[in-house]
Order: sequence, then structure tokens, then C-alpha cells
Amino acid sequence: MGQARLKLDMPAKAEADCSKALVLEPGHRKALVRRAAARRELKKVSDRERERERASPCPCECIDAHARVSAA
Repeated sequence: MGQARLKLDMPAKAEADCSKALVLEPGHRKALVRRAAARRELKKVSDRERERERASPCPCECIDAHARVSAA
């Protein structure tokens, strides 16, 4: 759901969705990466940096998204 909300330009709701997912499954890399992307859109840079650290290294198929977050 977080990715869909990001695509719909709803970063606050995307961040909330990802946070809920992380309560259910802490450390879920896609949720971490997507929450970091939402926080980038919301200009929450310090929070985004912590997310990037938790998500790295990213061994799953979200490496492309992780690279976009890292480049920001």
C-alpha cells in the first residue's frame, strides 16, 4: 500500500502505511525503503537517514528503490 500511496503523491499516508507494516514485521526491507522515500518527500531527512541505515544492505529485489533513496 505504501508504494501505491507514493505513486498517488500521498507521502504522509505512505509513511503511515509503512510504519504499520513495520509494527507487524520489523525490519521488512521494502517497508523501510518506501517509508524512507515517503520521508524524503516530506523533508524528514534525519528520519530518512535512519531508515536507509536499517534497510542497508538490501538483498531483495528492491535494490533499485534503495538506490533511488540513497541518491537523494
